[in-house]
Amino acid sequence: MGGGINAERRYQRDDSSVTVKFTTDSPMLQGMMMMFSNPMFATADGGKLEKIKGQKAIIKFNARDKNGSITIVVGNRTLILIEGNSVTREDLKNYVAAIDYRKLSALP
Repeated sequence: MGGGINAERRYQRDDSSVTVKFTTDSPMLQGMMMMFSNPMFATADGGKLEKIKGQKAIIKFNARDKNGSITIVVGNRTLILIEGNSVTREDLKNYVAAIDYRKLSALP
């Protein structure tokens, strides 16, 4: 994902799966910040800008196929991407809500 430090974890139950990816200190973040600061960019490819647990999030979800993603930038430094297959939109939002953003923002 363009360098930086990456961590990824996949969760699976029956035919449902969710992948949570963290990327920090990546040059790719500059482009993502532009998307979050201008809603036109965020919604250009079907995303919807929402706030979840106080964080700006770009949500892309296809209810018919039951798959989607949520992208968040924390503290202008960490990119979080949560992707799910055979899940509900609420399932994805629950993963986003489970993250401790205060601790993440405080990292050096």
